[in-house]
Amino acid sequence: MVELTGPGTVDFFWNNTPLSMELNLWNVERYRGTVSLKFDGEKLTFNGDIENLSAREPERYVLGYPEFYYGYKPWEKHMAEGTKLPVPVFSIKSFSVGLSFEIDHKSHLPLNFAMETWLTRKKYQTEASIGDVEIMVWFYFNELTPGGKKVGEYTISFELNGEKTRCSWELWHAEWNWDYLAFRLKDPVRKGRVRFDVRDFLDIAWEYLSRFTRVKNFDELYFTVWEVGTEFGSPETESARFEWVFKDFSIDMEVRE
Repeated sequence: MVELTGPGTVDFFWNNTPLSMELNLWNVERYRGTVSLKFDGEKLTFNGDIENLSAREPERYVLGYPEFYYGYKPWEKHMAEGTKLPVPVFSIKSFSVGLSFEIDHKSHLPLNFAMETWLTRKKYQTEASIGDVEIMVWFYFNELTPGGKKVGEYTISFELNGEKTRCSWELWHAEWNWDYLAFRLKDPVRKGRVRFDVRDFLDIAWEYLSRFTRVKNFDELYFTVWEVGTEFGSPETESARFEWVFKDFSIDMEVRE
């Protein structure tokens, strides 16, 4: 078993896939209570019951993102040994992700279930700036809105509980120090088993950003990481009680020679 009971990162293997899990409270100045991120060989669980919360940078809004990830995370300058990322976007023929999840939380807690990647101009960057892209995929949300503004809706297919479904996704865009894109499922799923191809979201992001000038040579950017977790909180959040269980995780990446 691998467990974290405070902010930090540890590497582990899940179905022979090298991963990193991070008890990520990146925007929490202080807190009181208990947090736990644990992998028992079959499932990854998070439990949090914390209060006296304060934000380090309230303008960044959310308080943290307890997660696990595959690949190289620029902000942490870390990767588990044996990962096959980063690779150029153009080389990704498909990047299929499968996961079973169940989210439970206090009724008025701002929270999402979101996955994301960072696309960077250099292979091993340690930050993001103009020309880099953050792409999020939100399957669930509660009293939380993506950054920026809504710029469109797209129909994207994925498997839900073993059945292929075509669903509407909102696209949100913000121009920060980097370009932020968030795909938010219009009918959120709090519990279920999903499988989808990240390539579908990359293609839409590429087409959308081609209208602007900040991001150049999208297909040559490096796809660095795939992160899975829950953003939570707001500048007004003083306590947070939530938990989740992730099971049956898989990644299948096919690259062009």
